[in-house]
Amino acid sequence: METIETSERRLVSPELRLNAIHSLGYQVMDKPQEHMSQNRYTFNFLTDREREVLRLVADGHTDRMVAETLVISPRTVNRHLSNIFNKLDVPGRTAAVALALRQGLF
Repeated sequence: METIETSERRLVSPELRLNAIHSLGYQVMDKPQEHMSQNRYTFNFLTDREREVLRLVADGHTDRMVAETLVISPRTVNRHLSNIFNKLDVPGRTAAVALALRQGLF
């Protein structure tokens, strides 16, 4: 696994991160979801901004990076993520990204 050590955290290449999240998605999301229709989420209940935030998180962006990209505060990013988790009925960002990847949102 290709990693880069920094003083704050270990960085893993985006490709490896997405592969790991995708694999984890099959473990985390094996239970049926109430919002699913014919094994496919519509994601229509997410706002455009929430889908944009989720896409950036799936690309490996931190909250701060998402905030800088979208020119919003990190606290607003956190609020969007909280709304996403509630709407998707998932415990956190990994499960939200795994579900989105598994259902073909991106």
